Amino acid sequence: MSSANIFGAALIAGSAAIAALAAAPGAMAEGHAEHKHAEHKHAEHKSGTVSKSARAEVAVGDLHITGAWIREAPPTAKTAAGYLIVTNKGADEDRLIAVHVGLSERAELHEMKMEGHMMTMREVEGGIVIPAKGVVTLEPGGLHLMFLGVKKPLRAGDKHTVTLLFKKAGEVVFDVPVERLAMKPGGHMKGHMKGHKAKSE
Repeated sequence: MSSANIFGAALIAGSAAIAALAAAPGAMAEGHAEHKHAEHKHAEHKSGTVSKSARAEVAVGDLHITGAWIREAPPTAKTAAGYLIVTNKGADEDRLIAVHVGLSERAELHEMKMEGHMMTMREVEGGIVIPAKGVVTLEPGGLHLMFLGVKKPLRAGDKHTVTLLFKKAGEVVFDVPVERLAMKPGGHMKGHMKGHKAKSE
């Protein structure tokens, strides 16, 4: 090979090396970002927190139940609560009259509300009315499913079978995930003390 050809090959190789070095920081940054994303996903899985998109949903008759979840409870707790959203797409009102679960000795429909300066909680007599073309939200600080005599610890990520009984739509059975209650900055519970528009007559 002539000296001119050798010089040309060396020049090309040198240019390729410089280009590779220039591209290296971007590649390293991209690899670092992918690694951090993988760590974040692993941490989410390890924490047991269930995303809203993973919450249970099911339909029965004109009713569409979405966002169903059970609140994680301390290992020794004997009570727990469940939450969901019921959308009535029909022209007639319906009524949620009972809930049955295997995770506790019994289950009831409860409501928390402020009476004067005191927060009270009591069973909803006669069930929860689901208005025609309306939406009822069961959430922390308001209407909810109450589980009494919990048989075993409720851990985030677990699922439990819940049966809801409606006066007109009938019975629906589905699996509901256990989730930790999200906290707002400052330590306030997300959704706590929110009002609702459902009747409980």
